[in-house]
Amino acid sequence: MSQFSEYLLQIGLESYQTLLEENGYDDPDLISELTEEELVSIGVKRGHAKRAFLKAQDRNSTTVTTSSSSSSSSTTSTSSTNAPPATPTNPPPSKKIVMGKKGDDESDDEDKSDIAPSSSFGGPKLQSKVLCEGFLQKKGEEGFFGSKVWSKRYFKLFEEGRIAYYKNQQDVAYINIIELRGALSCEEFAGKQYAFKISMKTSARVYYLLAPNPGDKSRWISTLQQTRKLSVDGSVPIWIRNLPRKIDDRSVHFLSLSDPNAFVAEQTYHCDPITPEKMLEKLIGLTIEVSVPRDDHFSHPVTFKGELQYFAKQKSYALVNQEDNSVHFLGSAEHVTFNLLENKIADGVFRPSSLEWIVKSQEKDHLFKLSYNASDLFKWFASYSIILNPKETEMELRGFYTIKNKSGKTFENANLILIREPEDPATKKDEKKDEGSSLPIPMPKLGMFKFGKLPIPGLGGGSTKVDHGPDKRSFKYTYPERTTLRDNETKQLCFVSAKMPVKSVDYITYATPKYTKYASIDKSHGSDITTGQVDSALIFTWDKGFPLPGGQVKLQRQNKDGFGSDIVNTFNLSHYNPNDIILVPLQSLGRVSASRKQTGYNLDIDQLYCVETFELRVNNGREEEVRVILEESLYRWENYEITYDSIPHSRHPTHPRKIQWHLTIPPLDGVTINYSVFYSGLCIPESMMPKKEPTAATPPKK
Repeated sequence: MSQFSEYLLQIGLESYQTLLEENGYDDPDLISELTEEELVSIGVKRGHAKRAFLKAQDRNSTTVTTSSSSSSSSTTSTSSTNAPPATPTNPPPSKKIVMGKKGDDESDDEDKSDIAPSSSFGGPKLQSKVLCEGFLQKKGEEGFFGSKVWSKRYFKLFEEGRIAYYKNQQDVAYINIIELRGALSCEEFAGKQYAFKISMKTSARVYYLLAPNPGDKSRWISTLQQTRKLSVDGSVPIWIRNLPRKIDDRSVHFLSLSDPNAFVAEQTYHCDPITPEKMLEKLIGLTIEVSVPRDDHFSHPVTFKGELQYFAKQKSYALVNQEDNSVHFLGSAEHVTFNLLENKIADGVFRPSSLEWIVKSQEKDHLFKLSYNASDLFKWFASYSIILNPKETEMELRGFYTIKNKSGKTFENANLILIREPEDPATKKDEKKDEGSSLPIPMPKLGMFKFGKLPIPGLGGGSTKVDHGPDKRSFKYTYPERTTLRDNETKQLCFVSAKMPVKSVDYITYATPKYTKYASIDKSHGSDITTGQVDSALIFTWDKGFPLPGGQVKLQRQNKDGFGSDIVNTFNLSHYNPNDIILVPLQSLGRVSASRKQTGYNLDIDQLYCVETFELRVNNGREEEVRVILEESLYRWENYEITYDSIPHSRHPTHPRKIQWHLTIPPLDGVTINYSVFYSGLCIPESMMPKKEPTAATPPKK
């Protein structure tokens, strides 16, 4: 008799051996961890479970007594010998099997004085992204006749597939870790409101967790169930469905949480277009019925029935009826209605976006994560509403993400990361017009190749000059809350709502060129900007901990009576980082003008430096004094030095390549500023550098 059978005989569960083995409980250690409710859920009668508990307690007390007697005898024997004293060694602890009580390593009492810090636990460190966190109650130790103990703990679900729980939210040392790589399922638990359970495969353990409200319960379950399930059966294909309308099959990544060595040996991506062509392709050789409408004089369409055949030479489809020896060609002008009769297509008439896999693994059941890239699934933009108080000292800023889901799939309780990438005009593709489908319909061809010019500089008449242009940057924005994005739904999410102090200023800017990857050494580059923009504006510091995405802004000012507001301006806001100073234009400042004139330029391309001088002029046509801030951008290169300025300048508070002048201009007067800037260490492409002539010592290469 095996140890497992002997143990079941001792506790009175020998008649349930087959049932326990079928459910994966084939070890005394696993049986000892089961509670009464868990045994009943497996199929053990409640009376038999209680009887097993009483016998297990008697067996436990016998084990403890035997262990104590052996320990005392050993100590006495050692003391009575005349051998030299040896270093005392602790005997290995005896293994006790207790029904209805968890092992010491799984207990979760309130007294945690013996908890080791997180660094003492084995396994990798918890350094991945936290997908979900919050307080939950965890069911700890429980006896058959004792009360259920639910302990409040702070849980964190990490992206690597682990759940760590802590005694308090601020704790760094975790109490224990739940490895989701051994999880079989996460589902609701009907025994308690707002409760759910995680069933484990490796230890046959079931973790019971209790959320404080239904919203948190749904959030945890949906996050844990983001991992999918599959069963591997040799070379039988596995279908992965419920995917977005179109994905990049080259970017598909499979990660098994049950078997890290599992991999996808074969993959086929299917996504049928919903067109008559694709449907008829699958119906060739089958008997179908076609209804073709007639003119307005007839209320019923004409019906044709027959076997669908395809004539490759004519590139057309036809219905062939052997009974009446008739053939009906499907014309392109007919609005045809197809009746498939009793024909059933195994994979459906139109197969949605899906993956067909052959997975190699030693395990049969898997929890796995699936990731992929896709394009044009979502469209989003940011917009703002600013309401300014009548005194122009405070504004209320609200920002919204507008997201349209065009993926063909609903994303429940999803995390949002919005990415804005720069548009490249060279890679834009012309949108193809949807001309509809027509019959006759050609069969799909294999190997559609098109020959053209290779996009290699210098070949096929192409130019060898490479235009590097300005640096392109991608910006990433996160939304702090989880949300549900339904298919074909447009949703607005408020990501900022704050009141901010502002200051009214008069500002002068010039529309100088943008910064480039290489130094700008063309003399005329930017020198044609001769007129400045003079605006009354609001200035404030963005002191939040996240960036502001670019978007359209509608600026309004409250009326003095407190009822209603007037639209002051509509403009586009650029991207701003935390602690940036933001300028909000109100309206143009009348009768104040600004001009800009290049007065000198000298370039030494061998020493990689240049010197440029400018004259800036501001005229005040008002009959009152004007205070303005004049801003100048040093766009040519990042290494610069102001060697001369007729009026002292100041550095821009946040931008490293801008300088400012704070000017006070008397009524009906003007101010002129002359300054000189020295750019050094210019970074210039080799194609623009002068070619060195070979010396006499080194003959020219042939």
